[in-house]
Amino acid sequence: MIRATTIAFAVTTALLLGGCAARPKVSQRTEITSAQMQTGYREAEAAAGDVTLGKYTDALARADNAVRLAPNNPWALYNRAAALHHLGRSGDAVAAYQNAEVQFGEDRWGRSLAIYGRARALDDVGQCDEAKRAYEQFAALVRSKDAPAADMAMTYATQCRAAQAPPSPEAALLSEMTSALGSGNYSQVLALKDKVPPEAAPNPWIDYNVGAAFAALGRTDEAVAAFARAERQFGETDRWGRSVAVWGRARALESAGRCAEALQAVEDYTLVVGGSDPRSVRLATSYSSSCR
Repeated sequence: MIRATTIAFAVTTALLLGGCAARPKVSQRTEITSAQMQTGYREAEAAAGDVTLGKYTDALARADNAVRLAPNNPWALYNRAAALHHLGRSGDAVAAYQNAEVQFGEDRWGRSLAIYGRARALDDVGQCDEAKRAYEQFAALVRSKDAPAADMAMTYATQCRAAQAPPSPEAALLSEMTSALGSGNYSQVLALKDKVPPEAAPNPWIDYNVGAAFAALGRTDEAVAAFARAERQFGETDRWGRSVAVWGRARALESAGRCAEALQAVEDYTLVVGGSDPRSVRLATSYSSSCR
């Protein structure tokens, strides 16, 4: 189990589309114009990109602005929840995921992402009874379309451990590393990596965070190597974790303009995700096709 604020759906995370319910009545003075709402949607998209790149503080600021300008856009709410989750604000993240779930309405796929995010946030802080109920809700919603994802969620439900003992030194370092990454302190992330005891078991999220820090610093080869290590460590049993690592590799390559390699990484990502997350696949393909 992971005891750090890591999520992806980030990956899956970084999603663009959403429904728009009727706006609540507001006074003439505070009426949101169509142009402002469009800006809100663009801000939600930018927040999704920031989450993917590990810029969680920036993502939260953009998502807050997106919610202000387009309050009925469920993706703005979802991206806000993802940013809060990465920043370790699990209680706030749970509430934000719930808000997104309500706003998604009949969008089953969007709702499933919000429910799963809520389950992971609860799992991360050891609130296992609530996490199990959220995992079960997710599984019931997606099983007819994606039985492997439903089974994966139920496996996570059985693995949840209630928060009791103090975290291990490795877990504490990982939590500190995630916080540093969320604050944009990339040098601290790399310094913390060197403090991991050599006898500690490999943890893919440590390599994932290291990869994100290297990518943000423009050290592409080192980022790609770290993401690849994380991908191998996640293995075949944690498809979600693998997808996050592969997507990180693709984004690092795309940001460096290494388009042929980025395209191959996106193809790897689509193989991992399969048919369970078509919008993320479309987004990934869009990123790779715009690589210059």
